[in-house]
Amino acid sequence: MHPFDEATRVVRCDDDRFTVDLSGKYWGYTAAHGGYLAAVLLRAMLERVGDSARYPRSLTVHFLKGPAPGEAEVHTEVLRSGGKLTTMTARLMQEGAPTTFAVAAFGSSFDGEGFQQRAMPEVPGPDACARTQPSKVEIDHRFEHRQCFGGLPFSGAKQALIGGFSRLEAPRTLDALALTLLCDAWWPALFPALSDKKQAGACPTLDLTIHFRAQLPVPGSAPEDYVLVELKSEALAHGYLDESCHIWSKDGVLLAQTVQHAVRLLPRK
Repeated sequence: MHPFDEATRVVRCDDDRFTVDLSGKYWGYTAAHGGYLAAVLLRAMLERVGDSARYPRSLTVHFLKGPAPGEAEVHTEVLRSGGKLTTMTARLMQEGAPTTFAVAAFGSSFDGEGFQQRAMPEVPGPDACARTQPSKVEIDHRFEHRQCFGGLPFSGAKQALIGGFSRLEAPRTLDALALTLLCDAWWPALFPALSDKKQAGACPTLDLTIHFRAQLPVPGSAPEDYVLVELKSEALAHGYLDESCHIWSKDGVLLAQTVQHAVRLLPRK
């Protein structure tokens, strides 16, 4: 079993309830990684839906408090399930209290033509982009990143922009679960716009919304493929920060669009 699948594995207790062993290998600087928690909740909801034709179309996650590594439960509830769409919620519970809450929509495909107006940016391939060095934080070792957007963290860049080619540390076919993790895999886009590492502080996420734009796996894809990730922040006000993300396949297929809001915590003096 791939390490990511082991770390997000849920065990069904009854129709609506699952258990999970939260892995400390998916922890950030101060708390569990948001993309990891979102993937755990999504896995439980996919198990509850039980219909591969009903693919995840949107997922919104609110982070209430940080869970601890170890045993937790996921409580799911189907709010409505019709001919093609299912809407449901999930709560990650620990010690009887919710730590993370999600609402998601799952839907079968509708007939009709499509279009994609946001093209993948023209950038050099992954082999031409410098591989970033992971920090001592556990979650940084779960990915391979090759930066091609924005400045280096704390370089005083003109834009709050970062990103590049990404994949999991060990080859794995990209599905909605791995895509969810990769939507939250890079450092905050704010960091390149800062001129000093002492300004870093923390940017804990309040809520994360993912719109899935393609059904995975994309035809012709391979487990070792990279995706191209572009993140930017456009506003910081009253201590709250936005961050948007677009992810493309190697062939330029738009896989996901995300937006998250975070709290900008200044470093302690």
